[in-house]
Amino acid sequence: MKEARKYILENWAGIKIYKEDPYALGCSAEGHVSHVLSERMSSRPLGWSRQGAEQMARLRAFK
Repeated sequence: MKEARKYILENWAGIKIYKEDPYALGCSAEGHVSHVLSERMSSRPLGWSRQGAEQMARLRAFK
C-alpha cells in the first residue's frame, strides 16, 4: 500500500493531466518515429514509389 501511495503521489501531475485530457500526453516513441520517417522522406533520394511515398506521408500525418 505504501508503494502504491508513493507512486501515485510522485506521478500525480501526469495522472491529473491524463484524467483531464487523455490525449494530452504523448510518448517518446512518437518523436522517434517522426524523426526516422522525416529522415527517410527528406534525405538523399531513396527511390520511393508513388504508393510508398503516399503511405509514408499518411503515416506521418496520422494521429
